Amino acid sequence: AQTPAGFLFASEIKSLILSNDVARSIDNEAIGCYLTLLWAPAPLTPLKIVKKLLPGHALRIKDGRIVDIHRFYQLPAPIDASIDEFEAIARLRQALDSSIRRQMVADVPVGAFLSGGLDSSTVVSFARRYTEMPLQCFTISYTGKAGADGMEVDLPYARRVAKHLGVPLHEVEVTPAIVSELPWMVAQLDEPQADPACLNAWHICRAARARGYKVLLSGAGGDDLLTGYRRHLALQSERLWSWLPHRARRGMAAAAKALPARNALLRRTGKALRYADLDGDNRLLSYFFWNSPSNVSTLIGTTVDPTRLLRESLESRPDIQRPLDKMLYIEATYFLADHNLAYTDRMSMAAGVEVRVPLIDKETIDCAAAIPLRFKQRGREGKWILKRAMEQDLPKDVVYRPKAGFGVPLRAWLQGPLKPTLDDQLSKNSVNSFGLFRHSVIDQWRRSNESGEGDFAYPLLAAICIQLWMQGLNNVDESF
Repeated sequence: AQTPAGFLFASEIKSLILSNDVARSIDNEAIGCYLTLLWAPAPLTPLKIVKKLLPGHALRIKDGRIVDIHRFYQLPAPIDASIDEFEAIARLRQALDSSIRRQMVADVPVGAFLSGGLDSSTVVSFARRYTEMPLQCFTISYTGKAGADGMEVDLPYARRVAKHLGVPLHEVEVTPAIVSELPWMVAQLDEPQADPACLNAWHICRAARARGYKVLLSGAGGDDLLTGYRRHLALQSERLWSWLPHRARRGMAAAAKALPARNALLRRTGKALRYADLDGDNRLLSYFFWNSPSNVSTLIGTTVDPTRLLRESLESRPDIQRPLDKMLYIEATYFLADHNLAYTDRMSMAAGVEVRVPLIDKETIDCAAAIPLRFKQRGREGKWILKRAMEQDLPKDVVYRPKAGFGVPLRAWLQGPLKPTLDDQLSKNSVNSFGLFRHSVIDQWRRSNESGEGDFAYPLLAAICIQLWMQGLNNVDESF
């Protein structure tokens, strides 16, 4: 924070706002990002005066003032090296082995997350070779309707991988009661990020720490380097319709918005085509939306542009041209840094655990940049090259399992254990007390979500988290 009294810096916003020199003015652009993307790209924070320093950047101070900010590292441009799939597999396995071996070096025992997904299973497969004792692995076990919301159930896969690799698996049981920890989560995150998966990370790290493990390996980053998210497939599928005239695409977008949200397949189809009428980078960036900017603008009473910084970043990299390469650049530069890594670091540190992410070690990043795009997303198969590389180490039903997020059944929880929090935090009195939102719009979102006509589950959670963050801001000594 650059204040009239001088320059202040800390690892957490909650430290800075203890200073009377840090104004409490809210940044509407950031609030718009939290409601649209669920996270805010650096340098934005909820406070106008407080900024995040971007990854790979250094800031220089002189006489209490910011002199300059310069970049000392940037992601390499993608290069389609003249290699076949066998060479690509060999290079990727070598990079993975080297990165994971290097990050196993520690003066304390090292454990690992193991969800049963490809990324965490890959890390465990290599890491177990570099420890004298069996590699202790940790996973989440849900009670209740774990498969709601169209989510895959991870636990059977985690058990299968652990048995196949011969590693101990500690199952950390969580129940829907973890929703009571939402205010604590927002306080720890320092930002109103609307992702209850943060609580999964916290419970795993707390369980590992209780067993004496201060370092855990995570599989974060695989999707951001080698594809794997549903939006990557949606972007590649544009070749089936992007050539249509604008009028036809406008009709597709209108039809997509009318699809009911009750069914997971229809909901995902609607999300993939909702912005078909946009062009170029605007359409590419719309795949990151959980809500439309127009809906958010109506809610907060001012026009928001949640992709301004993302567009500017793409414009600064003319060496990245193909749409999927652009999307992967945004994934790694912003979504990974400002969302996944941010919450993992904050939740793990709250438990006194260091989480290491070998899949985004510089060596693996350089390797991924030189892997031809056709080996990353091949048809409907995301992360194709990693899957081929791991066929010799992992069961095929694990390697080729459906993509699953590290989340919770939020849509079901909003109708159950989260409903009292929803009623409380988004009541007319609560909303009006901070004056950020129009309660009539919140009420409209709730009715649409409950009827199944629209999908406002995550935007509603984002609104709850913002309300909780505002409470913490006003009661900093008690909440933070």
